[in-house]
Amino acid sequence: MKERLPLSACIVLILLLAWGPAVSAQGEVEVGAPTPAFPCGPSAPEQPIPDDGRWLQVCLLDPLAPEGTTVTRVHLKYLIEHPDPNQLEVRLRLEDAGIEQVVWERGKAIPGGELGGASDLEAFHGAPSQGRWLLLVRDAVPSQSGWLKTASLAVEYAPVGPLPTLLSGTAGRPTSRRLPAGAVPSRTPDRDSQKSEGEGVTVLSSSGWQEIKRETFEGAFPNPGWTLIDANPNDRKEYLWDDDNYRRYGGYWAAWPANGGAHGYNPASNPRYPPNMASWMIYGPFDLSDAKAAEVVCWLWRQIQVNNDRIFFGISPDGRTFDGWQWDGTANWQEMRFGLEGYLADPSVWVGWLFESDSTIEYEGPWVDDILIRKYRPGQVTVQGSFFYADRRDNFAPAKFTKVYLYDHDPGGSDDLLGETVTDANGFFRFPARTNWDEDDQDPNPNNRRLDLYVVWETDVNDSASARRRVTNCVEEQPVGRRRRR
Repeated sequence: MKERLPLSACIVLILLLAWGPAVSAQGEVEVGAPTPAFPCGPSAPEQPIPDDGRWLQVCLLDPLAPEGTTVTRVHLKYLIEHPDPNQLEVRLRLEDAGIEQVVWERGKAIPGGELGGASDLEAFHGAPSQGRWLLLVRDAVPSQSGWLKTASLAVEYAPVGPLPTLLSGTAGRPTSRRLPAGAVPSRTPDRDSQKSEGEGVTVLSSSGWQEIKRETFEGAFPNPGWTLIDANPNDRKEYLWDDDNYRRYGGYWAAWPANGGAHGYNPASNPRYPPNMASWMIYGPFDLSDAKAAEVVCWLWRQIQVNNDRIFFGISPDGRTFDGWQWDGTANWQEMRFGLEGYLADPSVWVGWLFESDSTIEYEGPWVDDILIRKYRPGQVTVQGSFFYADRRDNFAPAKFTKVYLYDHDPGGSDDLLGETVTDANGFFRFPARTNWDEDDQDPNPNNRRLDLYVVWETDVNDSASARRRVTNCVEEQPVGRRRRR
């Protein structure tokens, strides 16, 4: 039996996905029966590479892959110990789609890549989101053995539903993530017992901007409305978002994705996130059925491995599948502001932050602070009044049974007729209450989208079959909403 070479005698390779030609799911991979595979999971455990020409078959699974969409980017990372990488062949296969890609072949340079790393494997663009990924490794030359130390896969997908609109902050990459089946909220108690006061909904007024949730993490966290989930139970560890004072934007506390849970720890003692994380922080549901605008604001700091780890923010109509944006790399505190136009009129909406890491290379990770969720609910406006005129004796008399038209003024000149009524015997008129919101206005500030109302009175008298007296009067007067004409 061959002995495993010590690490000092091995060449340690960290190989990211390299560009390579797509090949059929049939062919050379079928030479030699594959070795028995471990159960599918987000990362692969350590295992020997056969030295007899057989393929080592490793099943990789993305448990957070959304349903009913397609792949947009693929990143693979694996660590191999072998004295001569020129003996190795490595391929990636999406089994259900019959797509395969060479990522390393006996030391030959792969077009578009280089030894040590590449990403965004084009062969899988547009492939179905659901399926089993296989990493295939073969030692083509006998006599020297090696080990696959670990492997992990990071896949991005076309969003399933409307994306939150990025209003400020650095643009991320669009994707979709899903809570895996069986994922349940954590019941691990919060360790920050000394913080007693939580934060809730603060309604500013019955109309205008209304706060749904303001979270500064200065009070107890999690508080009502928040759900924390560790979506990777395979590592038998639990890491959750929780508040910590190691880094913050405002106040003294911010949220870090590995501070809570049964195995959470203080970043002051170890300022690096753990491997194999899938930590969710979800708020909801909340009601946007009466909103004309809505937005989420938060402050984000990040130091994250590029391509293979990510911080994700998304929105969901069902609390399971979230569509949004992901970021990696390094950036100082930034205000991230998102519009929720695609979810207005929805009575149940969730928003969530997700941090994912692979099996190797950890940094400090993401910090989130000063979250604000709010909606704009316009008020009601009622137009009413009395119409009098001076008769021939200069006495004021009520204008009985006079037609009244209600308009919304548009700057382009095509004013909208909103309604019509008739004055009563006392010259009084009233229009039904209506929402004070101008659908034609494209101003991004909701406070500037109120109706510009004015009324027009009309007398229309038929003296005979051929004689008609029609009088209208439009004179600017005091405002209704912002302007009223008379």
